Amino acid sequence: DGSDKILLGYKGTETNLTLPSCITKIHDNAFYNCISLTSVTICNSVTSIGADAFYFCNNLASVEFINTEGWSRYSSSTETSGTAINSSDLEDNAKAATLLKSTYYNYYWKRG
Repeated sequence: DGSDKILLGYKGTETNLTLPSCITKIHDNAFYNCISLTSVTICNSVTSIGADAFYFCNNLASVEFINTEGWSRYSSSTETSGTAINSSDLEDNAKAATLLKSTYYNYYWKRG
């Protein structure tokens, strides 16, 4: 319908990736086991990151959030209550990478 542009999966070999500004959602497991990925820039248009989206991206060392405000982590089983993620943690690209890689199983992120 044109409202959401969802990145379903990435199987490329880029080491440094900037997501296109049209992407609004990153699907569950979208980057799962992308071992070549070392850095990613998440554009302002992204409002949700699916469960385990960056799981097993062992070489991911830097994640730049263009917009660090308003992110929360939710359990897939309890969508109504989320845990806020400190924007200062997301301003540190190395810490943001660690948070995304180590997201607990079945947790996803939303902004807004």
